[in-house]
Amino acid sequence: MEITVLGCGTNIPNPKKSGPCFYIKDGKDSVLLDMGPNSLRNMVIAGIDRFEIKNIIFTHFHLDHFADFFPFLANRNFTELVKIKKLEKGNIFGPVGAKEYLADFKNTKEAMKKFTIKNLKNSHLKIGKLNISTLLLSHGDKKIIGVRIEKDSKILVYTGDTGVCKNLHKLLENADVAISECAFSQKMSWEGHLNSRDVGIVAQKANVKTLVLTHIYPFVPDKQIKKEVQKYFKGEVILARDLLRIKV
Repeated sequence: MEITVLGCGTNIPNPKKSGPCFYIKDGKDSVLLDMGPNSLRNMVIAGIDRFEIKNIIFTHFHLDHFADFFPFLANRNFTELVKIKKLEKGNIFGPVGAKEYLADFKNTKEAMKKFTIKNLKNSHLKIGKLNISTLLLSHGDKKIIGVRIEKDSKILVYTGDTGVCKNLHKLLENADVAISECAFSQKMSWEGHLNSRDVGIVAQKANVKTLVLTHIYPFVPDKQIKKEVQKYFKGEVILARDLLRIKV
């Protein structure tokens, strides 16, 4: 599997960090995790054919994880209207309420006909040879889904936005690579988010091999956050950056 970071930022605009978005590719199989602001632009820069994306998993629908879905959808619709390309039907997966939430956007109904929408909780699905499981996590008063992708003996995890909760350890257990939000320094905490201490402790207990830190708020330098995580976690720590590629 290969990860392409198409966005690793937060809801605070940053010229170097687009909104959270991760493209997972394994041979002919692929899945897009979230689609934050400006991730569509990075998709083009990275040479990823946006029209070939058929499977999208949204961890939740806060706009910093979701906003570029609208231009993505409009671009698909326009492409078909002007008969540039005939597009295949795709799949959208999201937490409970996804079907109802997406149905509310009346001006996108025509474009949405090209997608099957499925709500996920503690769920399992298969995309090609990728075995995917989702677990409910806690993001303040929101229930979001964390994503675990397994192929052969390799395990990739994406937490989305979450606080410490009982399913987080289960999600991360024995992951080869875990893309984890690390919103704040250990001196700061916020309900529904992880700080550097939280991330380090839970990843160490879960026997994660490599941590990829994302969704870091700009209050503290990324390098300081990394050092704080390394106080508690003894595996490899990577700071996510836009357009970074990582092999799993």
